[in-house]
Amino acid sequence: MKRFLFTACILALCVFAAGGCKKIVTVNELPPVAQTFISTNFPGTNASYVIKECCEYEVTLSDGTQLEFNKKGEWRKVDMKNIPVPASVAASLPAPAAAYLETSFPGVPVEKVEIEHRRYKVELLNGLELEFNSKGICKDIDD
Repeated sequence: MKRFLFTACILALCVFAAGGCKKIVTVNELPPVAQTFISTNFPGTNASYVIKECCEYEVTLSDGTQLEFNKKGEWRKVDMKNIPVPASVAASLPAPAAAYLETSFPGVPVEKVEIEHRRYKVELLNGLELEFNSKGICKDIDD
């Protein structure tokens, strides 16, 4: 009997964890900060769909751009899919990171920016991936 209850509990947890959190929502259900970010940085571009997964949001815009936001609506990822990110997004990188990109890769636009655990992952349009710490210091280079 104990074995059956243990197995039933594990199964219930797996079912809850796998499917209980992810759902499609409307743009109006995004936190106001996320809505403002989208309207400011991507004017005239509509959201194709918004997925809420627990306390995070994934947004795909009509042009294929993918955005991710945390529960407060702060952006965590902007992936433009082979086009440069808006200058306002690139400007949100720490100043040393922006300066490093400008001097080391002049004229090469940023295609993707991701903030993860106070680190910035940046992918340039030429495919080069860079990682910066919270102070904007380049940590490593992957090509």
